[in-house]
Amino acid sequence: MHKGINNTTMSDIANASEKGRRTVYTYFKNKKEIYNAVLERESEIMVSELRLIIDDSRLQTIEKLEKFMEVRFITSEANQSIYSQLKSFFTRDYKRLDKIRQLAYHKEEELLNKLIAMGIEDGSFDPDQGERMAQFWIRLSRSIDMSLMHEETANNDSIHHQRRELINFILEGIKKK
Repeated sequence: MHKGINNTTMSDIANASEKGRRTVYTYFKNKKEIYNAVLERESEIMVSELRLIIDDSRLQTIEKLEKFMEVRFITSEANQSIYSQLKSFFTRDYKRLDKIRQLAYHKEEELLNKLIAMGIEDGSFDPDQGERMAQFWIRLSRSIDMSLMHEETANNDSIHHQRRELINFILEGIKKK
């Protein structure tokens, strides 16, 4: 994080992890593998709560979608301050932060598609609206993230009201009539 991937050696990684170089090489062939493992782990952390919602058998599909959107919005808002901190940490390797986000987006998209398929299958969601929903949500959530990363936010009351209105709009649009 401090030197960037190109300026970091396997010895640096071994020292930072308080392991010997041989131990590090037992698990990873090179620092690119370590880098990829870190990206995967960090992206998984970003979507873990969304995964729990989808797997919650106590919730109806429409409730899962509502919670999915709420958690995603709240996570984006909470990450606003983290993004600004990460930008300063990743000045030499800003692409890493983007790669983590891209991996998380891909996982989020897979989870959303799974959730929409569940809703279509159980009759909760209109199939045509479900297709539109996936693309709409992906663009919307990324736009919100970019807006928050650039600190284009209103006051908290306004954000919470807008979030609720948007979630209600989406839920009404996707429900099977």
